[in-house]
Amino acid sequence: MTEPDIRRILFLKLIRENTHEANFLDIDKKYLSDKSFILEAAHWCPLIIECADNAIQRDNDVLRSVLPKYGYFLQHTTAEIRRDPELVMSAIQNYPFAYRYAAPELRENRDIAAAAVKGDMRAWNLVPIDLRNDKAFALDAVASHVELFKKLSPELRADRDVARAAVCQLPSILRFAAVSLQTDPEMLAVAKEASAKAGFARS
Repeated sequence: MTEPDIRRILFLKLIRENTHEANFLDIDKKYLSDKSFILEAAHWCPLIIECADNAIQRDNDVLRSVLPKYGYFLQHTTAEIRRDPELVMSAIQNYPFAYRYAAPELRENRDIAAAAVKGDMRAWNLVPIDLRNDKAFALDAVASHVELFKKLSPELRADRDVARAAVCQLPSILRFAAVSLQTDPEMLAVAKEASAKAGFARS
């Protein structure tokens, strides 16, 4: 029977019990190039990937384990990894701004862009203009963050469906709709009803 690697066990124990304080510089370099060690350590502290060997940092198995917990690391990966929809999506779901580092063709992917915006409304500014001007995409964005209605194009803020979706959530946002909708009887009725429901919910 192979004797247990005591130093490996101790390093893993240190990482497990001190995830925010573990000094990775104290870990033997041989472990930082050991895929099984990194996979086990990353379960408790995904930041260890930053100290891992370059080959480990490009390993898909390791990245599938790390990116869902530490999406920020996507910026340090290779172009090949940034073109992988599964890995990019897992990074974005943990860290919406990982969207910034996705390959250009993935930034144009509706599902990936929507995940980024849903996770953090500030990601809206990173989304390609064609998607931002897409009515269905805008409706989903407003459903997640009603304040994004203010950032929509004039055409979308003049769209009755989009405006209604926003006003139903936040009646006061009607003032950011097109002027023609601000005095529209139907939209005013929607705002009034939404205000009444909000008042009832607070009472």
